[in-house]
Formats: sequence, C-alpha cells, structure tokens
Amino acid sequence: MRKHLPLAAILALAAAVRLWGVDFGLPHTLARPDEDVVFGVARDIFKGDLNPHFFSYPSFFLYVVAALYSAYFWLGRAFGWFASEAAFLHQSVVHVGPFVLMARLVSVAAGTATVWVLFRTARRLFDQTTALVAALFLAFAVLHVRDSHFGVTDVTAALFLLVSFLFVVRLADTENLRDLVMAGLTAGLAASTKYNAALIVLPAFWVLVGPGSRRPATWTRRGLGVATYGGTALVGFLLASPYVALDWPAFREALQFEALHLRLGHGVDLGQGWSAHLFTSLGSGFGMVPLAIGVAGLLVLLRRDWRRGILVAVFPIAYYLALGSSRSVFVRYMIPVVPFLCLGAAVAVVACAGWAADRLRRPAWSVAMTWGLALLVAAPSVVRVGRLDDLLSRTD
Repeated sequence: MRKHLPLAAILALAAAVRLWGVDFGLPHTLARPDEDVVFGVARDIFKGDLNPHFFSYPSFFLYVVAALYSAYFWLGRAFGWFASEAAFLHQSVVHVGPFVLMARLVSVAAGTATVWVLFRTARRLFDQTTALVAALFLAFAVLHVRDSHFGVTDVTAALFLLVSFLFVVRLADTENLRDLVMAGLTAGLAASTKYNAALIVLPAFWVLVGPGSRRPATWTRRGLGVATYGGTALVGFLLASPYVALDWPAFREALQFEALHLRLGHGVDLGQGWSAHLFTSLGSGFGMVPLAIGVAGLLVLLRRDWRRGILVAVFPIAYYLALGSSRSVFVRYMIPVVPFLCLGAAVAVVACAGWAADRLRRPAWSVAMTWGLALLVAAPSVVRVGRLDDLLSRTD
C-alpha cells in the first residue's frame, strides 16, 4: 500500500490543479473559443441527429459530451429538475454553464488520466523512480494543466495517443496479439478525437516493420501485424466518427478546408510554426529549462539504447516537424509532445543524479538526489501553475 502513496499523491495534485478554476468565465459563453462549437454540436447530437454535420473536429469527443448531456437529462428527469426534453433544451440555452462545465470536466479527467498512463509507460520502459518523476513533471506541465481546463478536444486526444503508445511499448516486448489490437484501436480513437493524433502510428510501424522489436520476424508476420494494426485503427476511428464515411462529401470538404487553414494560417501571419512552437508553445508552455532537459534525456536514451530511443522519440519529432511546417500556429498544437518531453526530462534527471552519486561514491544517495533535482526542475512550473489557476478562479 505504501509504495502506491507517491503516485496517489501526484495524481491527487494533478487533479487538483486541473479542477481549480475550471468554472472560469461561467455562466458567460465564449470564455474559451471553440467551446461554443462543442456545446452546439453535442446539443444537436443529444436531440437525435447523430450526424454532427461538422467535421473540422472528428466526432468522438462530441459524442462523449452528448452522452453526458443525455445522462444529465435522465438524472434531471428522475429528480424532477426537467419536466420534459423541451424544458431541458430551454435550460441549456438559459443556463449554459453546466453544459460547458461537463465538457471541461472531460478534459480534467483526461488530463489527470494522462499522468497515470505516462507513469505506466515510463515504468514499463524504465523503472519506478523514472516513472514517478515523469508523472510529476506532467502533473505540473503548464500547457497541459492550462488546456485541461478547456472543454475541447486537445487533452483528450493526447490521452488516447499516449494509451496507444503504452500498448506499442508493451508490444515491442511481448508481441502479444492483444497489445497489437489495443494499440491500433486506441490509435484510431486518438485520431477520432483530433486528426493530427494519427501520427501516433509511427512508433507502431517502428516496432512492426523496423527493428523496434528485439525479436526477429519474417516479412509475412510483419505484414500480418501491419494489416491487423491498420485494420483495428481504422475500426476505432470509424466507430467513434462513423459519419466520416457515411457523409463523405462533407468530411472531404472539411478536410480540404483544414488543410488550407494549416497552409495559409489563422489571423496574424506568424510564418511557419518552427520558432513559435519552440519558444512559445513549448518554451513558455513547458519551460525552457525542462524543455532542454527533456531533449537531453531523449538524446541520452538514444545513446544508451537506440531501439528504445527511436521508439520514444519518433512521434514527438515527427509531430513537431509536421505541425511546425504549418502557418496556423496555436500553442495547444504542442500538447501531444509534452508527455514525451516529461519522459525525456525524467530520464535525464535520473541519469544525472545517478552519475553524481557515483562520482561522490555514495550510490545510496541516488534516489534522494533524483528527487531533489526533480523538485528543483519542477518548482518553477508549480509556481506558474499556481498563478494560472489563481487567475482563472478570479471573477473577471
């Protein structure tokens, strides 16, 4: 029981900093751009039209929010809050706050769960100490905490892509069919939450086709693995966004618009996003020092074990290159990279503390030095998260 206390404390803190100030701006709408879109589409789905008629986002998050509206309605009917569906829909217009808050709470839950999934992933890859340090860094990663307050798709997509990555990590060791199927299914769900999360297929291809797995395999077996993975990913995507296929013309038009939007930019032309994402999205949203340490940790991992290093690094590198080439620059685009940087930073901190303990000929000090260094690295983020949540909790 005692061995679970550090993780429980980190998860409790992660949940607390994501819940604090989550009702910011309410009952006013448009406190966060795009939440009104989620509310409007989810409300129409609740009314019975399962076709979202909106494909700038995939549909999974919208269906989840609509399901919460349905649960809220039936609970309200049981307790006499709503006399009819018409009364419920009227309430959703007059008192929109609870409906926006439900979408935000999905992000809170997803953000907190991501901390736990990162712990599981890091423990599978490394050890308990590295996993706890990585979880601590993500618990207080400013960009991730900030967007966990918003009832939009980004943080939930990051959860599912990290779950998919966890199954790929397991697959690299086990070659288990269940891990293969779950990796594909959750990759499909990630892409069905936010389209660009589809890049999480790259670590899977490294394991299935490249030398990412330590066990040799025939090309026939590799082909079957790719077919199984791709098929289950497609199933996951279409199950959660069925009207992509059922209303193909509308989906294709939305996809063409989004491609144009990425190429031409949004509002003020910031140029391509390389520098903005490096110095603002990640530099400010994660911290320049943790960012440098995270990159250093990935380099350490590549040097120690190149197979495992590429497995961890291929997604964040490819994702940054893909989104950095766009002229549409929003800091939230870098949210999926943050857990991988937290993992890299944890590797660097543990390696540095171990090296220092060896140099001092005090190997028993390694764990204590690791936590001292980890808290030192995390401290500025803890302060910034506290200031952010304090600001969000104030009446505007």
